[in-house]
Amino acid sequence: MKEKTKRKILLNWVFYPAVLMGAIVTSAVLHSVGVPSTLAVSGAILGAALIILAMERRAPHHEDWRPGPKVWGLDLVHSLVSNAALPTVLSPLLIGLLHFGTTSTVPTGWDLWPSGIHFGWQLAGALLIAEFGTYWSHRAYHEIRIIWPIHAVHHSVEHMHTLAAGRTHPINVTTALIVGTAPLLALGAPVEIIGLVNVFTGVNGLLQHANMDMRMGWLSWILAGPDLHHYHHSQILSESNANYGSNLIVWDIVFGTRHAPAGERPSRAVGLNEASLPEDFWHHLALPFRYAESTRRHRRSGPSESPSTNVEDSVSERWSSSMTPTP
Repeated sequence: MKEKTKRKILLNWVFYPAVLMGAIVTSAVLHSVGVPSTLAVSGAILGAALIILAMERRAPHHEDWRPGPKVWGLDLVHSLVSNAALPTVLSPLLIGLLHFGTTSTVPTGWDLWPSGIHFGWQLAGALLIAEFGTYWSHRAYHEIRIIWPIHAVHHSVEHMHTLAAGRTHPINVTTALIVGTAPLLALGAPVEIIGLVNVFTGVNGLLQHANMDMRMGWLSWILAGPDLHHYHHSQILSESNANYGSNLIVWDIVFGTRHAPAGERPSRAVGLNEASLPEDFWHHLALPFRYAESTRRHRRSGPSESPSTNVEDSVSERWSSSMTPTP
């Protein structure tokens, strides 16, 4: 068998599920032997990240998508601050506050979480429940004009690569933590399950953004994998206003926002098409308050040629189109 064919089989059918399931098993084992939940989660995600980065370097989908030192360093800072340090600090605080709130509203003695069923089914149910909140939060960031600049930071990446997953505004990260965790706590999900949901989300996010040609086949009707998420980062609005799932694609199917035309591949033109965003961490943090300035700068600089005649390169056209259901 040719080397190229072997690599394609490895990426398509082995690498994605192996890394994802390996991280979940690693975290569960660490927790079972007494490692604190925070360390079990972060350790599993870090190990998976190193494996994904190594494979991405060995088998890139697009050579010109390799990030330069400045972009790689910027997204590393984002990853460490917004997706590692912030959740590490916020998660215990949010869980404590949300636990207090839910125990105050849910009658004592209610046992809503199905703790008696198999651990795997508990995790699947937790993912489905958490994903409902994150789906609507993510979709709201795209479709409500006033909060779009917060999420626009994530879409400013112009080349897909593993650490692009970390380019997320802290407000965006906090929102996702709340809407994903609160329902699970209200139902009484154990910390171990919530931790594994966080591992799944962290590792799947890294895989979604990796510069690798991973095609999920029938799994793309269940999981929000890389092939679907690359559409979501397209400059073509009919592609980017779709596939909102972080882990599962189920809610996109239910609400008509799954986009994966048969026989097509995502556009290589990714990023924002209505704003210019300097590759600077502090500017990214300030973007929600300086978005109008960024759009004016983009117009003055002269936008590059659109990847499609259907791409709107103005803010007004983005919002006139963003509420249109994806076919």
